[in-house]
Amino acid sequence: MQIKLDHVPSTHEKGAYGEKIAESYLLSRGYEILDKNWRCRFGEVDIVALDDDETVLVEVKMRVAKEPRRGPYPEEAVGYRKRERYRLMCRRYLAEHPDAQVRFDVVAILVYEGQRASLRHLISAFDGEEM
Repeated sequence: MQIKLDHVPSTHEKGAYGEKIAESYLLSRGYEILDKNWRCRFGEVDIVALDDDETVLVEVKMRVAKEPRRGPYPEEAVGYRKRERYRLMCRRYLAEHPDAQVRFDVVAILVYEGQRASLRHLISAFDGEEM
């Protein structure tokens, strides 16, 4: 994937750009985008998508690095606290959509050399066991 970054983006710009890349990727894989930046009192889900009969709550993480395959990797930012927040948001989502079968995915995008990127899609990146 070729990406052109003329300047070091702000955190907000990086997030919005990463979400556009993730959305395009998910659409190319046959997902239906149900919502973007879905909010509740516990936070925001970057993308809500439908994969067959599963509702997928997607966290998008993007990092800019000087060299490929050098950490920190974007998915490392989805730690215990972020997973707990997603579980809370899932409860709220299920209250509004009681028939949904939900899973949690992470789309991790690592941009390096200002133009190249790698994208990793972690399907069922974590579970709702603690819910």
